[in-house]
Amino acid sequence: VYASETREDVKTEIAKGTCGATETDELTWIVYDEDNDGNADVLEISGIGAMADYSFSSAPWQEFKNNEMELILKNGVTHIGNYAFYFLQVIFKKCAIYCINKCNLIVCYQI
Repeated sequence: VYASETREDVKTEIAKGTCGATETDELTWIVYDEDNDGNADVLEISGIGAMADYSFSSAPWQEFKNNEMELILKNGVTHIGNYAFYFLQVIFKKCAIYCINKCNLIVCYQI
């Protein structure tokens, strides 16, 4: 008897890019379709440094603003940029950080 493989942990990258404030801030963002239904489900930001500031609709993930997404901020993010999540319908379900200094969004504790 063989156990059937499940694909629950397979995520599909929909879009990705960089979002550091300067050349020395090495932050990247990735939008995933976690359940393979064709919709963006997760916005993950990782790396080391500060996030760039944006105008109210210029963050690179704004095209997904109508998707209800889980936001995952990894350790190493030291600043959230202005208007980074403006109009975004994110769920703060899995924050992988303890706290962000100068956070203009929300204080998020590690779960």
